[in-house]
Amino acid sequence: MRLFGSLIHFLARASEWAGDRFHQLSNLLNGILPVALSPDEITMLVRHFYRRAYTDWHDLPNPDDLFLEPWEIEVLDRYHIRSGTLLVMGSGVGREPIQIARRGVTTVGVDTNAIAVRLASRTAATLGVRAHFLQASFLDLPFTGSSFNYILLPSTMYSAVAGVARRRAWLHDLGRLLKPGGLVLLSFSKPREASSPRTRFLAPLNRILSRIPGSNPYYQEGDDCVGGHFLHDFQRETEIREELLSAGAIIKELQWERGFAVVALPSQR
Repeated sequence: MRLFGSLIHFLARASEWAGDRFHQLSNLLNGILPVALSPDEITMLVRHFYRRAYTDWHDLPNPDDLFLEPWEIEVLDRYHIRSGTLLVMGSGVGREPIQIARRGVTTVGVDTNAIAVRLASRTAATLGVRAHFLQASFLDLPFTGSSFNYILLPSTMYSAVAGVARRRAWLHDLGRLLKPGGLVLLSFSKPREASSPRTRFLAPLNRILSRIPGSNPYYQEGDDCVGGHFLHDFQRETEIREELLSAGAIIKELQWERGFAVVALPSQR
């Protein structure tokens, strides 16, 4: 039995080692996807990621987990957002819409995941707040013009759109949903303070691969995909500032270090 036990222990350790190696390989291959896939294909990848994100969720979220991030609280207070209507993109199980509704704002949350929408709706009804939820694609919103006073893009939602041209067009189009004087509150992703060995390996590799015919011509430095989730890390403040301005946005506030901005958009009526 001692020999048998040693064999089982060896196989377990070998399997663990192999699993770690396959996980590392998967991480590297995912990091190459932004070069290999078109923006449309990346969008489908992100949509699939969010559609399966809440597969194991069955219970309503703990009310203690429904909190606003510090920057969200500061912006809501600084711009006196205590009434009117607010759209939350990528609302998940309702963290932001429910808490913002508690401040007196009528909120609508949009998410691609049906389970998340159902859980968020039930939670809002249980807590008695004016938060409504809808399953829809954030790139194809089913709302008429001038529907909202405010739009919130939380959790680096803006960075989840692949391709600078698509992000600009999407942000510009959000202007049609805003009422006069409306604001967009958005968060974005930026590089971590210390890049990982994975990032240091992928950055030069992806630059080389992007020159190969058939690669994604819209690839940008900072594009990454982890576990099927795409994000564009803005490399410097000037990049996000110029992108917002080129979309026609009027920048009210841009805090690079904290990764958020508040912008107004031109009316499209």
